[in-house]
Formats: sequence, C-alpha cells, structure tokens
Amino acid sequence: VCGLLTQVYLAASREATVTVYPSEILGPVNPLLFGNNQLAYQDSGPDYSHYGAGIWDPLRRQPVPEYVALSKLAGITVQRWPGGCTAHNYNWKNTVGPLDQRPNMPFGLPEFLTFCEATEAIPLITLSVFWGDETDAADIVEYLNSPNDGSNPNGGVEWAAVRAADGHPEPYGVIWFEYGNEDWHGEHASPSNPNPRTITAAEYAQRYLRYQAAMKAVDPAIRLGAVLQNGLWDWNREVLQGCGAQMDFA
Repeated sequence: VCGLLTQVYLAASREATVTVYPSEILGPVNPLLFGNNQLAYQDSGPDYSHYGAGIWDPLRRQPVPEYVALSKLAGITVQRWPGGCTAHNYNWKNTVGPLDQRPNMPFGLPEFLTFCEATEAIPLITLSVFWGDETDAADIVEYLNSPNDGSNPNGGVEWAAVRAADGHPEPYGVIWFEYGNEDWHGEHASPSNPNPRTITAAEYAQRYLRYQAAMKAVDPAIRLGAVLQNGLWDWNREVLQGCGAQMDFA
C-alpha cells in the first residue's frame, strides 16, 4: 500500500504543460471517429427492448425527437448496435418481423435503423459470437441489403421480403459489421449461465473467415471487422496470424 501511495503522490506531483495552437491546422479529422454505442439487452425488461434506452417511442413508432436533435448536435456520425457485451448472445432474428410476433422486442433492428436514418448516422452492426453461425450472419446481410425481388440469395426465409414488410422496401445498404465484442473473455457467468462458454483466438479467426465469406457471398460490398485489444498480445497475434491477411478492419 505504501508503494502504491508513493506512486500516486509522485504522479500527482508531476507537472505537465499542454500547448494548443488553434490557428495551426494539422489536417482533417475523420468524422466517422465520432460514434456512439447503443446498448441493447434482450429479455431484460422494457428499457432497452421497448424504448431503446430512451431513443425510441414505441407508442408513436418513431424516434424520440429530443434524442434525434441531441445526436445531431453532438455530431454523432456512427451508431453501433447492439453495443457492448450484450452482443455475445444477441439473436437479431427476434428483433425483426411483425410486431405481434415480437411483443417483447418492439425496438429492434428496423427501429434502430430508423433512428440512424433520422440522425443521418452510419449504422455499425455487431454480430454475436456465441449465438448462431455464418448462415445467420448471411441472413442479416440479406435482410439489410438484398432487393425484394424474390432472389433470396441465402435460401430459406426470404429476408428481403421480411424487411419490406417491416416498412423498408428498398435495401438499407449497410456496409459496416463487427464480428463480436470483447470475445477473448467469453460469455459472462450468471445464475442462469453458470458455465459460460469461451472461444480461443485461433477458433475466433477461423470463424471470422467463415462469416466473412458467407456475408460477402450475399453482398460483396460489406466490411467485417475483427476483435483486437490493446495489451492482449497473445490474442492479437493468433487472430492476425489466422485471418489478418483477409481482415477488412480491426
């Protein structure tokens, strides 16, 4: 404890000077750096699944105007959903389709995208690592980006028709996706999940490649990000060795 207090004291006693030259232009800042994380818990009550943590009015079926104005005022250019560790097991298929078939999820994927359109923000979709497989990832690309012309590129459910019935006949044209979130630590333990699953970096890299191939088979324009983390050099090294050459972004 004494050593720690000494370190804190020394850190506090050091002085630093920051000089700002407001008239000196170094170069443009990429506006897409200014993004926001939208949490999206499933089966946790109405705060997230009905109201989108406050951004959605489920009675009027529209974004809350104050949050639209605030998002624009803040300069938010990217909205990421579902954000954080809520993405570990997030089943996006429970968030689309007729409202009477998802009574516990009136705020879902189409509602999030409506908020993005209202705020002129680019959507960034996080895909689950511990729910579903690459077929489900291809299905979400079909839902978002395929024309509603009966082509049904991934077979099974005609997801473009589901999107059209959800009120968006034209494709959304979503480009940016992430495969997972902080997956090096695996699922979180809870009373209902006493034995959480984990995934190795090598397994993650192999699955990333399968997901990427399946998604781009539906829409070659999409870009899929992979999870790296400052300080976790063993994880980073294995992921980069396994899929770094094909990785769209990290």
